[in-house]
Amino acid sequence: MSGRLAGRVAIVTGAATGIGRATAIRLAGDGARVVLTTSRNAEGLDATVAAIRDAGGEAHGLLADASREEDAAATVRVALDTCGRLDVAVANAAWFHAPAPAHELSVDDWDRTVDVGLRGVFLAAKHAIPAMLATAGRGAVVNVSSINSGIHAPGLPAYSAAKGGVDALTRQLALEYGPRGIRVNAVNPGLVAVESVARFLDANPGEAVAAREGVPLDRVGTPEEVASAIAFLASDDASYVSGVTLGVDGGLSIQSAMAVIRPGLRRAWREGHVEFVGIGSAEAGGGAR
Repeated sequence: MSGRLAGRVAIVTGAATGIGRATAIRLAGDGARVVLTTSRNAEGLDATVAAIRDAGGEAHGLLADASREEDAAATVRVALDTCGRLDVAVANAAWFHAPAPAHELSVDDWDRTVDVGLRGVFLAAKHAIPAMLATAGRGAVVNVSSINSGIHAPGLPAYSAAKGGVDALTRQLALEYGPRGIRVNAVNPGLVAVESVARFLDANPGEAVAAREGVPLDRVGTPEEVASAIAFLASDDASYVSGVTLGVDGGLSIQSAMAVIRPGLRRAWREGHVEFVGIGSAEAGGGAR
């Protein structure tokens, strides 16, 4: 297939659903041959592989647990055995624990969340980077983090800690391997309508309105929009971009708490004016008076 990733080979972990699936399809659409993994959802992975092949692309799927070093190594071996090289690694696999404060969170949930979400990113880089250097002489690593790495919600101590670690690891890897031709970046998605989120919002119209209104772009994101950002970072279009954490959140993380928690304020804002009760008033672009 032709495209800006033609001739390149990419690994995508956690590719059975959501952002991973959209990313695999997008990279293949841009011309990459892709090797895809999931730890449990074989049916979903088969569907992703089939979608890529039906569109004329090349895809290889395997069951692999991102938190196990032997599985990370095996994933890279499959890429080299089937495609002969490795150019891109997208570390997307994550584990989302049930919401609980730290004193109620089980150690097993903590360990599994951090093992998949942070250790898995480390293992992907550990095994992918030497293969990139040996076969392509350069490469791009894209880690899927979250806005929860920097702004937090109650009940997500392990998830937030794992994603904060991903951001820090991304910068560290970019520093260490940049001189050898490896770019390392991360994307930080906000609220994205992956399958589980879409089902919840469809079943809860009130929550869907609140979710939409909490985002400056006035809507929830799609997996395909995150995949587009990942494809950019994986390509030569981002050839001088390394060590960044790119927010893909519709502006959610840039606003003040007041803009999120006061429905009247955010609704007026969308109509082009804002009233700050007890502070004064301002119209959009007009300044306070």
